Amino acid sequence: MSGITINISVVGDGGAFLGQAAGALTDMSRPMASLASSELLATRDRFDAEKSPQGVPWIKSVRAAAIGGRTLFHKGALRASISQDSGSDFAQVGVLQTAGAAKYAARHNFGGTFRSGFSRAKPNKKGETRQGPGKPVTTIKRQFIGEDGGTRGRIDDIFGNWIATIFAGSDGKAGVSIT
Repeated sequence: MSGITINISVVGDGGAFLGQAAGALTDMSRPMASLASSELLATRDRFDAEKSPQGVPWIKSVRAAAIGGRTLFHKGALRASISQDSGSDFAQVGVLQTAGAAKYAARHNFGGTFRSGFSRAKPNKKGETRQGPGKPVTTIKRQFIGEDGGTRGRIDDIFGNWIATIFAGSDGKAGVSIT
């Protein structure tokens, strides 16, 4: 779990102003929406560059290597399913749906071995065909969701500007230091 610690020091007669500022600090919807938007853009940029959040290039997919094109971008549905959400106390970016390309998002992001649904068996002596568990398929990890090297800086900038805006209303009698 990630968190942010904000230390505020008030020098002088800032009690009333600090009370007003504390009220404004209870709803973080605006900076959370900015953070979600910023992280969405960074995630899509990494997806387009075919790199993990750590900057590691993805291994080229078999399809992309065989016919050309981009890895994880056959028709663009997976990239298009990356979205953002935010509220007064959270910001998130990810594949938030559960259908379509979203059902494969975790497989690509984390990699691993999965069952490929069902496979149809050859007819037996009676002419019957039965379905059974599919064969194991290993998916290479091609992470696209996660914090990158710029996430902390974006958080600092967004929340620093938001807090500075709140405290810009000070009447000058209170010295406010934000770290």
